[in-house]
Amino acid sequence: MASLPHSTPLSIPNSFASTAIALSDGNYMIAWTETDGPTQVASVFTQIMSPAGQILRGKELAYQKASTDFTQLEGVTLADGRTVLVWYDGSDGKLAAKFFGSPQQNHALLAGDPLAVSDARASSLNLHSIGATADGGFAVLYAGTSDSQNALFKSVLSPSNATWSSTWSPVHDAPHLEGDIAATGAMPNGSTITLYAESGIGSTTIHAWPTSLTTGEFDADWILGTSNVESAVHPGFSPLASGSFVVVWENKTAAGAKVMHLQVFNASGQPAGAAVDFPIPDLVIEGSPQVIALANGGFALSFEVRKAANDTDVYVAACAANGTITQDAVIVGTVTAGNQFNPALIPLANGTFVVSWRDDSTFHFESEIFGAFGTPPGPTTPNNPTDPTTPTSPAWTATQGDDLYTGTTGKDYVNGLGGNDKLSGGAGDDQLSGDAGNDFLDGGDGADILYGGLGKDTLSGGAGADSFYFDAAVAKKKNTNIDKIIGFNVKDDTIYLAKSIFTKLKAGKLKKDAFFVGNKAHDGSDRIVYDKKSGKLFYDADGTGKQPQIQIGTLDKNLKLTEKDFFVV
Repeated sequence: MASLPHSTPLSIPNSFASTAIALSDGNYMIAWTETDGPTQVASVFTQIMSPAGQILRGKELAYQKASTDFTQLEGVTLADGRTVLVWYDGSDGKLAAKFFGSPQQNHALLAGDPLAVSDARASSLNLHSIGATADGGFAVLYAGTSDSQNALFKSVLSPSNATWSSTWSPVHDAPHLEGDIAATGAMPNGSTITLYAESGIGSTTIHAWPTSLTTGEFDADWILGTSNVESAVHPGFSPLASGSFVVVWENKTAAGAKVMHLQVFNASGQPAGAAVDFPIPDLVIEGSPQVIALANGGFALSFEVRKAANDTDVYVAACAANGTITQDAVIVGTVTAGNQFNPALIPLANGTFVVSWRDDSTFHFESEIFGAFGTPPGPTTPNNPTDPTTPTSPAWTATQGDDLYTGTTGKDYVNGLGGNDKLSGGAGDDQLSGDAGNDFLDGGDGADILYGGLGKDTLSGGAGADSFYFDAAVAKKKNTNIDKIIGFNVKDDTIYLAKSIFTKLKAGKLKKDAFFVGNKAHDGSDRIVYDKKSGKLFYDADGTGKQPQIQIGTLDKNLKLTEKDFFVV
């Protein structure tokens, strides 16, 4: 089975709407909305991440408003490097936007009131998608009602001096089909393409209807192909450069095996290059499959399947530029119970990609990085008369057994998978994940990120400002998932606690009254307890309440540990 290395999922709790956006400097932004129940104050928050999944800038407030909900959120990076977030404001029923600066401006939130995005003639809005346009603007697609008619609308906003000019037009009058047998996306020139799966006897025909920039109406009917699935075929779409685009849809082989069919088309709707068929589970597809082009020339796709009532999973797959499948369809995340839904993909500049989704049972926004972390380049061809270049070592591949990995001077990104692994990063800012098993992780020099995962792991950050993540499930009784941290430096190192696991903690910096040094909690607000005599680290969900404290880790004895050494994510 083809498999790419992937990160431990990042979980954002208590979010109503969420999105991830690739930034022009190779990093990415995650954004989400929250509503405080008692006060009904709605907020938009952002966080900037590195391609390795490291938090570069923690949770920051982008916008806040009282007596409303922000229930839909999308974003995109513009041609000039700025980033725009668009959300639905329940108090006035409109779409609004805020902007962030380019990398040269440190992606800072730009001053000014939110920009009105949707047209005043449309109501009952449902934000669909957003795309950047070549002129530095963006196009927003949303369903709504105008003159008592339901439609999918498009607002194209273009920079005009220091302001924005907007054009508005309907795209089609069947918005209820979007995410089902239809999928519409905005092209870089501001036009749109709508895919439509027309059911027939024994097969389904996949149409593409491009819109005219002058009339705003469909000006062609391209037949992209057929599917051997007779009905309820769900297509997916993503624009590419020069007017071309990539499409995916469900199909079946001659033997009846279900696949996700990927094909690139040129600006005239003609196939370009060979198709790729990804084997997928024989389950019902929900919503529109997602597909993106990767920086290395390959493609990634993601889709949602229904296993049973109130139980859906999100899958991801990928291929190289030559069509070789690099990631067979696999379920994302570590928790699959309940509805995992609304998958989305963003490509990163280093060839990796981020898949995100929502967990309906927890209201969490989840994201995970997939890609060839640490894959060395191939041997180079020297220019005469220089000596030949020595090829780098071949890429290391983890197994489900007991693996041994030793890094060198670069930035290593390693997941040991199953087994009792011994992973050493060496020099450089490394990210090591033990996953399952009783693992030993040694970051070495540099600012390292260590994920023990399940099992009794031993973690050593070595020199540098290191991060230790506790994000694997713990048992309320007789917990055996206890990690040992060796050489924790209270000046430089940080322990990150996943709120999805330690649910009684508040996101952000650990509160002073939530930390206590002793062998047990001393009041009702204590949540993290460090026993300096034994080095044991405990989580207590209710302080001096009835619930017993749970040992989650062991540190060196007699550390001058404080609440400042912890951060809740």
